[in-house]
Amino acid sequence: DLGESFDVAGQSWLDREWSTSALASDQSGWDWFSLQFTDGTELMYYQLRDDLGSTHPNSSGNFTSLMGLQVPISPEDIQLEEQVHWLAADGTSYTTQWRMEHAGNDLIIRAAFDDQLMDVTFQYWEGAVDVLDAVSGEKIGQGYLEMVR
Repeated sequence: DLGESFDVAGQSWLDREWSTSALASDQSGWDWFSLQFTDGTELMYYQLRDDLGSTHPNSSGNFTSLMGLQVPISPEDIQLEEQVHWLAADGTSYTTQWRMEHAGNDLIIRAAFDDQLMDVTFQYWEGAVDVLDAVSGEKIGQGYLEMVR
């Protein structure tokens, strides 16, 4: 009912999708990771894709320490490997499991479930992911992933 209020606690996410018109003529989309680790640190990285699907040099991100200090991440600082894919009804392939290596950390980033497709003005995938330690398999974080193809 309108007028009711509830006390809540926790974390939330606000995302504003403006459009794909900001892409340069040699870019075809992106993979955007926003990860929150159980130790309180965070990692944000967007991998812009060139017309061949490779990492565009303008890809960028940052790692945020417990003290709130941000360390820039360039494409040379991070390795991404696509491991598992999900095929949308229109035949577009989206990566639902990634391996990410950054600053000595070996991570698995896995979709909470495959079909998190947004079929709005333009179709893209965005949704919840779990972050696992690639060696132990232990869940060490959670996050959000957006993929535009």
